[in-house]
Formats: sequence, structure tokens, C-alpha cells
Amino acid sequence: MSTFSLNQKNNLPLSNTSEIIENIEIDSLENEIWTEEELSKFKTLYYKTIDTLEKQNENQKFEEEIIAFTQNLNFKNLTKSFQDIYLLGIIAATKRSKITKNNTKKTKLTTEYIFEGKLICFNAFKIIYGIGDRRWKNLQENFNHCDINLRINSKTEKIGNRALSFEAVMKVINFIRNYAKQNGLPSSERSFRNNTTAIIYLPADTTYSSLHAQYLEAIGIDNQFEIGITTFCTIWKKFLPHIKKLIPRSDLCLKCKDMRFNANYWSIEEKDIKVLEWQNHIEWAHKERENYKKYIKIAYEDIQKFGINNLIRPGKPNSLDITGDIYFKSLYKVHLFGICDNALPCQVNYLIKESELVGKGADTVISLVHNYFELHRLGEKKLVIHADNCSGQNKNNTMIAYLAWRVLTGLYDSITYCFMVAGHTKFSSDGFFELIKLLLRKSEVDNHDDLVKVVQNSTPGGFNIAQTIFDNNGKQIVHFYEWTDWLKQEFTIIPNILKQHYFEFNSLDKGKVKISTFSDGEKTTIQIKKIKQKDKFNLLVEKKLSGLSAERQWYLYEQIRNHIQNPNKKDDLCPLLTIAKPVKFK
Repeated sequence: MSTFSLNQKNNLPLSNTSEIIENIEIDSLENEIWTEEELSKFKTLYYKTIDTLEKQNENQKFEEEIIAFTQNLNFKNLTKSFQDIYLLGIIAATKRSKITKNNTKKTKLTTEYIFEGKLICFNAFKIIYGIGDRRWKNLQENFNHCDINLRINSKTEKIGNRALSFEAVMKVINFIRNYAKQNGLPSSERSFRNNTTAIIYLPADTTYSSLHAQYLEAIGIDNQFEIGITTFCTIWKKFLPHIKKLIPRSDLCLKCKDMRFNANYWSIEEKDIKVLEWQNHIEWAHKERENYKKYIKIAYEDIQKFGINNLIRPGKPNSLDITGDIYFKSLYKVHLFGICDNALPCQVNYLIKESELVGKGADTVISLVHNYFELHRLGEKKLVIHADNCSGQNKNNTMIAYLAWRVLTGLYDSITYCFMVAGHTKFSSDGFFELIKLLLRKSEVDNHDDLVKVVQNSTPGGFNIAQTIFDNNGKQIVHFYEWTDWLKQEFTIIPNILKQHYFEFNSLDKGKVKISTFSDGEKTTIQIKKIKQKDKFNLLVEKKLSGLSAERQWYLYEQIRNHIQNPNKKDDLCPLLTIAKPVKFK
């Protein structure tokens, strides 16, 4: 409701009107800022009109003043094209007859100026709508020639950028959409949010200018929808941001890419076979994606849902002001391994220094997963894990044996291990990685602590958690073990494991695993726990951190140290060495 605070005197003089305006609480006025010049000009011209209405009482004058202010502000909030349409409508409604009283034809268009059902002067009309003489004259001329159609630039003979009709914008949008349907390649569903549109990639040789030229050729001689390349690109980026150009480093499905871009080279006989094969591939990828989403929905119950991935390897130092020679140098490397808990959601990111890495195979991945269960497990008894199809790290017999061991020892009642189709493996952990990369690009990173802060500050709610190998007191928190040698003493291998995408372990069938090529396919039960056991088992051996070689340490000291901007942090990664200098660096 609008409320007004009025002076106690009923006959408030016009000189005190500002006291009323300051106390008005109208939603449309809350965020508007009037300069003293604008306010003075509006009041002066408006009251010249009010003075001609002598029979009005002061309260009615006040109400019309508020309406005029509101009308002016509402008109300013419209785009220029909508303002033109509104003013052309006023001209059409208030134009006088073209024939004079003497039955002669008028040479100019004349209109009446009406506000709230009363005649007002032209100056008051211009102030109420915030327009000038030239704009009003141009609108009148446009009305004489084109009626209420939008104005066209006299030089370019095109509709201005701010006056594009709805039909013209839709023409561009539909053209780009249709082109993307025929030539685009759907992405591997890199976003895990339900309200996000999947990205479509156009061929790499597609350019904005070439597509704009095809658009102009498509509309032919219909100049009504002809627009420039700048406007064409603006509409594209504003309304179709999910349609992008393919770049050489796009991590798309190789099968989809070959099917889409090689279709022109197929024979008629091949097309039927290839299309059916591609359709089955897409349906399979969609089913696995739906299976992934299904587990996310039920993750809030008693089932814990994880996604594991090893995606990026940032280098240090990372500076916003990079000199040219640093591109040709090998920076200090940090490996980033993420485990995302979709039930919370949050992601634990293991930051492994170059000197702390013991390898990138199954032993390292299992050691990190094992540490996650020890430090971050919530006491759940059912577990679902999704991972990409990296055979060296995730899909291997050692990882399968490790999960079977956890169920066998009673740590879990059931574990489901799923893999999405290769090339269609984008899921939640990739989203958290991207947030880290976004902040890393604009951050100064001179040591390991700076990188930890980047990870922790990459999300406002602290959903990205940094986990280092050593704590602040130098105590090792994460340990690496030789899991492969230890587990193969008790478990056998699964034949053709790379073809399988679904593994299920249950406490009711300890030592067995159900496997399937599809998540909804027929399950085959395999005994992976050896029946004949050894009398003695070797103990689980911890791997020692090898550290950096002397050659690598000297390289970092001589080539990388000078790129660290903060002098107090130079010794953190590239300290002054006491070991002998290799012959290569002498």
C-alpha cells in the first residue's frame, strides 16, 4: 500500500512540494534517482499546465502530480523499441484529421496532447515522457510513411539494434537452432544440475561470419529480418549460450564425434547400419546418466553416493602477470584428486605435491579412497560409487578386489560400483573441479598454502574441501600402500573387465561380485575370493615417499624460484640446496 505524509496545512504552497516527494513510498519510485535539474525542469513545465486548470482543488493537483511522476519513471524503464511503439500508439490515437475546416489537405501531421483525459501543452507532454523535439518529429515522419511499424535507419535501411522486432530475433534464434540440430554435436552432459541446458558443439570450422552469411542467404530478399553481424552475434550469445564452437581440446565422445562429422562420407548402405549403431550408443549413455541421477536422488537416505575423479594438475607458481619464458618451463606440479559426496553435497580434494606422489596407478587411487573412508565416512552401510572409465586407476581388478574386501570384512553391507559410457562421463566432481579452476585462473599462488586457500575459497559455502598429505605440524595424514600385491593373495581377476560397467557387492554373497555390461542389464555372479587360501599372507606394505631427485631440485631452484613473487615464500618450494649439483647443471 502507498502511504503519504502530508503537511498539516491543506493549502501547501508549490514551493514546498519537495517535502511531499521526499515522503512518498511508491514501489516504482524506490530505486529511481532524480537530479535536481531534472526535478526542477519537470516541476516547472508540469505546473504551467496545472495552472491552466484553475478549477481544480489542491488535492487533485497533488494526485495528478504523483501520476505524472510515476508515468515518467515507468516510461523510462521501457526499452527504446517499446517506447517507440507506445508513442506511435499515442500518435495514432490522438492525430487530428488530415482535412481542415476549409476542406483543404494538411501538409503536416498534427496531434493533440492529452494526459489523464485532459489537454496539456506540448512541453508538458515531452517532460512527462522524457523525449525531445527531434525524436518526436522523427516518430511523426515515420508514422506518415510506415504507420505504426518500427523506425528504420535512413542510412543503413535496417532496423536499429534497440528496435529489433520480436519476429526478427526469433528468426535468428530459430536459424541457429536448426543449424545446430543438423550440424551440432551434443556434449557429454558435463553439468550435473537439472536446470542446465546441455552444450551443443558446432564444427570447428564454423565461424560467426560464415554462419551470418548463411543466415542472410536464407532470408533472401526479406530486408525486414536483415541484421548486421554484431547484432547476430549478440543474439546468439544472449539467447543461445549453450551452442558453442568445437575446439580441438573438447573432451567429447570419440564415437559421437566420428558419427556426426563423418556421416557425409558414408555410403547409402552404411548409413542405415551406422545410424542404428549410433542410436543404440546414445540410448545406452542416456540410461547410464539416468541411473546416475537416480542414485543422487536417493543419496539423502541411508545410501551414500560418491563420485571419484582425477582431473587436473595445477602448476606452481601461478601468477596473473606471467612472463613469456615461464611457458617453456616445467613448474612445480601438484596433483588434484577429488571424491565428491552427492548427499551433502561436498567434495574432498586431495592435493598431492610432486615430491609426495608415489605413482598414478591403482595403488595410489585405492590409498586415497581408503583414507577418505577413514577420515570422512559418515557411518553409512550402503555405498554407491560412480567413476570414469580410466582402466589404469578406476576400472581394474585391484579396485574391484578392494571393494570386495570392504564388504567381506563387514565395513559395508553393500557397494555398487558404476561406470558411465566412455565420452559421456561428466558428473558432479567435474563441476567442483571447474569451480577450482575458475578461481585459480585469477589467483596468485606461490606455495602450497596458497593453493589450499584457492580450493577452500572456490565455493562460498565451503563445499570444496582441501586435504593435504601432511598436516600443519608435519604429521603425515595420508598414507600410500601396495594394495595390488596384498589383494591378489586373496582375490582372483575378472575376465574382460573393461567391457563391464556395473559391479555389485553384497554381504549376503561375500567373496562374490555381480557384473553387467549395462546398469539395467542381466547380472552375472562371479566368485572372486580364492577358495584355496595360502597359509601365510604378506602384510600390507606402506610405500615410502620418494621425494624429488637432485636434478629436479636444482632445476626448480635455478629456473622456477625467480618466478615466485613473494620473497618470503621462495624457500617453500625452491629452497637453497645443500646437495651436490648434478653435472648437467654445472
